[in-house]
Amino acid sequence: MSGSCPICQRSETHVTADSGQEMNRTECCVCGRFRIPNESPMAVATALQTPMDKAKLTRMIHKENDAGRVPILTTEVVEEALRMTLPQKQAMADELLRILVERCPAIGKNAAVGNEEAMARLGLTKPGVLQELMTDLERRDLFVPHRCMNGKVQGKPTSKGHDAVHRSVDSTR
Repeated sequence: MSGSCPICQRSETHVTADSGQEMNRTECCVCGRFRIPNESPMAVATALQTPMDKAKLTRMIHKENDAGRVPILTTEVVEEALRMTLPQKQAMADELLRILVERCPAIGKNAAVGNEEAMARLGLTKPGVLQELMTDLERRDLFVPHRCMNGKVQGKPTSKGHDAVHRSVDSTR
């Protein structure tokens, strides 16, 4: 069934009732996949007072999703996410590169991610910062962006960019 995302209010969100549990499973193309107790949507919306609050929560959700988990957004989980600090810009740029390489594992091929999704995954509140991150990746010869972006981060991760992501992944294993 369609519904509205309790975080970003996006209407084209897939919301389903979890069988046997008093919660809904939400799949939002911007905020990610999460479950939320039936009594919590208003509490979550109320807790998210600023764009930075939403950025921190969506970043936490995407981190959980990347690890193969679907978080349950209890009041405690939301409060914990709001206490998080966001990484520095270079760490965010490196994470953006990882997202792009995951979407395009072949060297020399185009990769793309929507601006809204990229901002949510990285915890950004200002679109200009996304451009700064792409410029940083280009300056370090890790990514060649396309200049006509149409609401997406688009371009080609370089072989150096692919190597950097693979080295980073290998070091965490």
